[in-house]
Amino acid sequence: MSNARFSDYSTSGAFAIGLSRHQVASLAMIANGGSDGVFVANAPALERKGLAEMVAAPKPWNAEGTEWRATLAGLFVARLLSEAGLTNGPPDPVAAEFADLRAQLEAARQEVAEAQQRATSAFARLDEARQDLELERARTDRDYRPKLIIKVRDPRPDLEEVDLRAWAGVEP
Repeated sequence: MSNARFSDYSTSGAFAIGLSRHQVASLAMIANGGSDGVFVANAPALERKGLAEMVAAPKPWNAEGTEWRATLAGLFVARLLSEAGLTNGPPDPVAAEFADLRAQLEAARQEVAEAQQRATSAFARLDEARQDLELERARTDRDYRPKLIIKVRDPRPDLEEVDLRAWAGVEP
């Protein structure tokens, strides 16, 4: 969904976000959900810039039936203000969630890389066992010609066979 007011504000000439200290404080309060039933003096200025909007609120919580909410652009600006250290509020929960998800993704990627190495190691050892079997069969049976087996290089020769079997879920 496009924010027409912010788009108009940002494309009307040289783009700069000009906010007073009071507007910074108001935007931080609105972005952190602290505007329920509270008069926010600078909210109309933030609304003109497309950073906040008035929405309906349940009557028991707010006598007027409205409250200020930050727009998506307002949340991004609030995050920038928080990053710059211009607000006293808590850190942005969305950014914290993204950082946590990135850490989980990196851990999962490392786990996948480890699993790929272990699987390749298992296949390399399987190829080596097949080649040993072919050579033994050729040694015992003079009429048998061994098959050519192209071996995969074992990326984890340091792994013990017991560890590899445990990882694969195979009983020793």
